[in-house]
Amino acid sequence: MKNKLSLGLTCLTLLALAACKEKPAANAGAMDQSGHAHETAGGKELYQCAMHPNVVSDRPGKCPICGMDLQLVKQIEAKGIPGRGPVQLTDQQTQLINIKTVPVTKGSLDQTIRAVGRVVVNEEETAALNSRVMGWVEKLYVDTTGAPVTKGQPLMALYSPELYSAQQDYLIARRQGGSLKESARKRLELYGISDEQIAKLEATGAPTNTLDITAPLDGTVIEKKVQPAQMVQPGMPLYRIADLSEVWVQAELYESELPFVKKDQKAVVKLPAYSGREWEGRVDFIYPFLEGKTRTNMVRLVLPNPEGMLKPEMYVNVEIKNDLGEELSVPASAVFNTGKQQYLFVEQDKGVFVPRLIELGPVVGDRQLIRNGVQAGDAVVVDGNFLLDSESQLKAAASGPAEDEPKEMAEMDMSPKQPLPKAAAEAVGNLLTSYEKVRGILAQDSIEGIAPAAEQMKAALAQLRSPQLMPAEGKDAYEEKLAELERCLAVLPPPDLESARKQFGAISAALIDLFKSFPPPLDRPLQVVHCPMWTKSPANWLQAEKEIQNPFMGQQMLSCGEVKSTIEGAK
Repeated sequence: MKNKLSLGLTCLTLLALAACKEKPAANAGAMDQSGHAHETAGGKELYQCAMHPNVVSDRPGKCPICGMDLQLVKQIEAKGIPGRGPVQLTDQQTQLINIKTVPVTKGSLDQTIRAVGRVVVNEEETAALNSRVMGWVEKLYVDTTGAPVTKGQPLMALYSPELYSAQQDYLIARRQGGSLKESARKRLELYGISDEQIAKLEATGAPTNTLDITAPLDGTVIEKKVQPAQMVQPGMPLYRIADLSEVWVQAELYESELPFVKKDQKAVVKLPAYSGREWEGRVDFIYPFLEGKTRTNMVRLVLPNPEGMLKPEMYVNVEIKNDLGEELSVPASAVFNTGKQQYLFVEQDKGVFVPRLIELGPVVGDRQLIRNGVQAGDAVVVDGNFLLDSESQLKAAASGPAEDEPKEMAEMDMSPKQPLPKAAAEAVGNLLTSYEKVRGILAQDSIEGIAPAAEQMKAALAQLRSPQLMPAEGKDAYEEKLAELERCLAVLPPPDLESARKQFGAISAALIDLFKSFPPPLDRPLQVVHCPMWTKSPANWLQAEKEIQNPFMGQQMLSCGEVKSTIEGAK
């Protein structure tokens, strides 16, 4: 309960400031300090102090504690959700908190999955030439890697006593006829001698000292392992040839993107080296396993390459597009995701904001698809919703646990802390290092460099999901808090400085919540610092150094901030 009340302190202060500007009320009436603002009897109008919500009267007047005018409370005919209650605000309060709403839209949406890929040779159009006999390289006809070859083209001349003996045996067996001839011919074929070479042997009637090793397909020499006069042994690699007229692109996708990628789906490939040029391909194969370190899944594309512009080991940008059809969507900033429930705030009536549970679909750009819970045209809150959420928690806390609220949710703040193991120190260090990079960039009134730092935070979170780095107990709650932090990171990089600071507030709140519930192994304590001037998102952040550097106000008020608490870390 104490944490919930502290979350709403800023919001209550703003509501009180707005209430100070209201018109003077009539004479004070009888006061009731035991009720709540939402309680009414027989449809009576009630008046409440914005600064002291426990002060309620059935007549206009002033608060006996602070002397502020009591505000008329409109009865809200709406239910909340577990842990969140409806909130009623005046026009002044709505303006002061800077609440903005947008309608839920329904329309055709296209999802574009973007990934980085690497060009590799088509393994199905690759051949390796190995020696089948012992011998010596008499001559190299193709002596450079990268040389183009055609099927049947001589690559090298090989002298081998075994091949010479096999030719003699075949000529003798041919004169004798019968099964001996077929056996001798089969021996030549197993040595890799082609039908054309056998026909030439039959025509001349004499064995040759050397035999040519020929290319098995049209393509390019990508490996050459022999030199002139070199001795070769059976099984030794000689050449590796690949047909590069069709290549593969291996792209890495996140787990969340896999449900939207299917075999034979069209894809577009772009190269930084050829601006404006695009190659169309298709998804040929989705690998049946994930890369453990990056938590990504490899997808293989097949692309025609008649001009040879796509070269193995090139890095490319891959776009896979999906037509999602007609879907309901809202800005991603409108949605709260606690892990156990997903919700947003809908303006049900003027000034009345109601939390509503929703069923989420995928995120498409900066839009969040909604499967259930809202209708097209509903006004949802997209700005100021963090303060609104804090006030909503206060409303629910003052009313007691909701009837349908799980017991563990009502008692969540009382759960014991579960420290992370010492093995998590490196991953936690990587997470905090990248977090401090973002904080430092914002303190300099910049957003340049936030994107790579955010990617480093995502990689560190992926490390913290490793089973050996999880706490001994409370793993479900730990996963939920990691998921909330990942959701906050998903909207980075930001389009502008203000958006970056808003999102940094959300990221900091999720990180503080994670570390307070699951103390990490730290080499030095972390301070939880609060900015009283920032009201557009949660205003706390973490820092280890004593000198305050405010990421929300930047150079304008760099040292503005107040240390609220300290996270010591696991012992």
